[in-house]
Amino acid sequence: MLKELVDKGFIVPSQSPVAAPVFFVGKKDGSLRLVIDYRPLNRITIKDDYPIPKIHDLINRLGKATWFTKLDLQKGYYQVEIAEADQWKSAFRTRHTRAVQDLKSALITTTNLQIYHPDKPLVIKTDASKYALGAVLEQEGKPIAFESRKTNMRERTMPAYESELRAIVHALTRWRQFIGSKTVTVETDHATLSRILKQEQVNPRLGYWLDKIMDFDIEVVYKPGRQNVVADAISRRPDFIGVITRNQEEKGGDKEEEKQKGRDSWSERYAACVDFSEVWERCGREKGDDNGQEDLQIAILFKQREYQREANFLW
Repeated sequence: MLKELVDKGFIVPSQSPVAAPVFFVGKKDGSLRLVIDYRPLNRITIKDDYPIPKIHDLINRLGKATWFTKLDLQKGYYQVEIAEADQWKSAFRTRHTRAVQDLKSALITTTNLQIYHPDKPLVIKTDASKYALGAVLEQEGKPIAFESRKTNMRERTMPAYESELRAIVHALTRWRQFIGSKTVTVETDHATLSRILKQEQVNPRLGYWLDKIMDFDIEVVYKPGRQNVVADAISRRPDFIGVITRNQEEKGGDKEEEKQKGRDSWSERYAACVDFSEVWERCGREKGDDNGQEDLQIAILFKQREYQREANFLW
């Protein structure tokens, strides 16, 4: 449809500073109607001062007419050309044009990934949150690669110091093919990690990770969080948080349900037990008595001690 309008000269390419969105609306016969959203333009347009004529007045004016004509009711808007001074206001753009412009912009922005150069120094920026690890590999301030992953249940219980170190280990392992034997600068927003390689005594878990780090020639440098926004952002992806939270809620609900099922089955097990059935039956008969529950607890405790003496072990 747009090509047809261009071929007929109804629309032409424009360099207007403004543009309205365009879309298509389906007709009853299955064809499409071109619709341009000029509502923002209408809001700033000065309204006509004269009133709209009434149909009766128009009919009276036609009473003495002898020649009649009409506009094309199907394409009436194309019969009268817009004044040249106002044509820029009617500009519109399609979503495909917007997509092409966005693609051009993306190709020339600094966030576009760069080609790895083996002779340039490498910098790895890392960060960790409760839900994810994030890292970015850079050369001369331009990104080579991004990396992020969700943390597992064990990692979410680690203190911040260990989580940040875990992010460094993960990044070094992930980009081993780029690093090789080169000296790499690792930037972290956890100040104590800048001295991690100089510590003489660490716990076994840190020792295991430090052993992995020793395979690389790295220098850990502290950078405040406000200077490490990229790694910080990808370590706090909202979709990670949502998935983890839902999983935790589902697992927590399953555990509570299992516990409740276990409690509900106690009465059935006591009633069927050879040793406790007599006590359970007696307490059932005395259910209206306030001492019934207390008698049940005493009887159970007595039976437990009896079993302990028979098994010859301490409680």
